[in-house]
Amino acid sequence: MKRIYTIIAGVMLTANVLAQAPEKMSYQAVIRDVSNNLIANQAIGMQISILQGGVTGFAVYTETQSPTTNVNGLVSIEIGTGIPIGINFSAIDWSNGPYFIKTETDPTTAGGSNYTISGTSQLISVPYALHAKTAESVTGSIIENDPVYATSPSASITSTDIANWNNDSVNVYHAGNGISIVNDTISATEPTYSLGVNPSLGGCVFYLTPNQKHGLVITTNFQGQGTWYAAVDSISNPVNYNSIGKQFTDWRLPTIHEINIVYNSGCSNELGWYNYMWTAQEINSSNANAIYSPGPTPISYAKTTTQYIKAVRSF
Repeated sequence: MKRIYTIIAGVMLTANVLAQAPEKMSYQAVIRDVSNNLIANQAIGMQISILQGGVTGFAVYTETQSPTTNVNGLVSIEIGTGIPIGINFSAIDWSNGPYFIKTETDPTTAGGSNYTISGTSQLISVPYALHAKTAESVTGSIIENDPVYATSPSASITSTDIANWNNDSVNVYHAGNGISIVNDTISATEPTYSLGVNPSLGGCVFYLTPNQKHGLVITTNFQGQGTWYAAVDSISNPVNYNSIGKQFTDWRLPTIHEINIVYNSGCSNELGWYNYMWTAQEINSSNANAIYSPGPTPISYAKTTTQYIKAVRSF
């Protein structure tokens, strides 16, 4: 059987020193066949997963891409810019490592999923700019260099003077949402969530990351019926949501995997019990998968047929 090998050239965070950390990482690999010949100038299909804990760990993030190798067999992609399957790249909690990158490649088909190679390597150091974004608390003393003013050189320090230690010569600092200032310590906290209906998140939470700070939500009502092509328009129309869902604009069609998670979670009642619903997964240019909620087996339908529409979002 023909085997394909990849040689990893590098994984790096693409961040400008003075800019906000981007939600992506650069990845490069050289594609060769069993005879060590380069697979040059050829479109391929790739699936990239971020695994948590080990080489057989849970995939906290998965995406697909359709890059083309160059004349030297080199493929260059940016992880985080592909088509996500599940949560968005920005929802990864980099503090819960170690993390591994798993790549699966279809060397013969652009965007294909007949993956004949699978390789996994550890992220030896977490992308520092992305990890810094997920810091759960910031503590430390505030060093105040402004002089403390009293009524005379021999007067004692007053409570007003102590309060001014949280000021500089221009600004006064106030605690905000999730931020507290106690004496000279600033602390930041991030909320945790539980499974079930949560109006603040727009629907029913059916999946949570291990730290319970991020996850997936499904709407508590259907967004109507329509063709697969019309589903995007239906999902983007706030009229199709109940009051708790209208507050968000990042709804999308669910994947088959997500529907299966919903079916086995406390949110299964939100699927209904008699409707075929569209999923985000295409079969070809004419057909896409729909799924019947009580028995989570996808069925191919023409994209021009009418099925129910349900939306999910990540947080």
